[in-house]
Amino acid sequence: MSEKANLKRAIVNALEPGRFIAWRGVGDFIEELDEVREELLPMGDADGQPAEAAELLETFIAGCYEKADEIDDSSAEFCVFVTEIYADWIRARQAAGADPAETAAALLSWWVHDDYGFCGDLHSWGTEALDRDGLEAMDLAARALEDVEPRFASGMLEIRKSVRERLGDTEAFVALCEDAGGACPADCEVLAGMFRLRGRPEEALAWADRGLEMERQGDRRGPPAWALDHLRRDLLKELGRDAEAAGSAWSSFVRAPCGLAFEALMETVKPEEREAWKARALEAISEADPYVRLELLLVMEDRDRLAEMVAATPREWLSEISHHLLEPAAGLLPADHPVLAAKLEVAMALRLVEARKSRYYDVALERLQRARDLLLANGGQQHWDDLTEAIRVRHGAQYGFMPGFERLVAGEDVGVDSEFLERIDRRLERGSPEA
Repeated sequence: MSEKANLKRAIVNALEPGRFIAWRGVGDFIEELDEVREELLPMGDADGQPAEAAELLETFIAGCYEKADEIDDSSAEFCVFVTEIYADWIRARQAAGADPAETAAALLSWWVHDDYGFCGDLHSWGTEALDRDGLEAMDLAARALEDVEPRFASGMLEIRKSVRERLGDTEAFVALCEDAGGACPADCEVLAGMFRLRGRPEEALAWADRGLEMERQGDRRGPPAWALDHLRRDLLKELGRDAEAAGSAWSSFVRAPCGLAFEALMETVKPEEREAWKARALEAISEADPYVRLELLLVMEDRDRLAEMVAATPREWLSEISHHLLEPAAGLLPADHPVLAAKLEVAMALRLVEARKSRYYDVALERLQRARDLLLANGGQQHWDDLTEAIRVRHGAQYGFMPGFERLVAGEDVGVDSEFLERIDRRLERGSPEA
């Protein structure tokens, strides 16, 4: 059997026809598909067998469509994989010297007839894989399809704009926006980036300002322009307008204080000015929500102020904060503030107990064990005794939790139920898990 026939069989076998893939098994399924893809990739290089690779990849794509009804792709992992196969197919055809117009026509035909959304982002992954000739061919094909089928106009516009972005053709991009009723904030972000790459920061800044003004005026057309603020600050710094860049970063921080906004501020201001800006930021959040203050103190790695906040915040309030923040906070405090670290461990533990999340009681007990060890090692016996009594009073009826808690109070380590493990081992020793 030829190598090509073997690879085609490998594609079919990897797709496991007739077997439904539940969402829990999608990751492993994709790994098996990826192994076949890795075999095809070298063939798609110019010094391989790109024409045969393109044919096999086309088979792979068609097979994925046949498989689409036999997989729960809630996570979109399979969809992402199919777009990668599409991009491989484009590159293999280009390496084989295939007609760019035929490639573009095939892609648009798949886009039109795609019932599963695999081609939905053709304007993104497709234009990224195409070379210059392919991009020009795609622009012509998209314009022709738009003329024949006006209902596809918005999709073709996105593809054509993406083509012009890849080619760095600012004038054509602007013309496309004007034909569609004017640029939206996301278009302004793209144009600002394009002019920046062309070494024209003043024009780039003008587009960034225009996009931000549109957003302030409530223009919600197009996708979100997440990077406009950051891009504008970078442009101001490139133009030597550091004070304006710092002011912009500060305004963004005050409007929505968070760790990312603080990090952006620190990246924008001069190194020798960072401590002053940090002090200003701390003052600005002095009355903020505990969640906001905790996040920022963690980003700043300010142990002393973090300790002050934890000491001043009732444990009940701390229990409302996500463990994604409390856990790293507890990790910062033990060396200098062990009792406060214990307070955070207790807050995280009791949050689980209060919610009656029985499957996480073992986690809660481990956190209480860390709190106990920190307290007893630092003169906190009375604190631990008071906490023990309070837990017994409030949670004594939670029978799934209390036995483990009483073992902990008695000085035992908690974790996996060792007696249960011993019963498992005895069952296995008898020769069968079902014995």
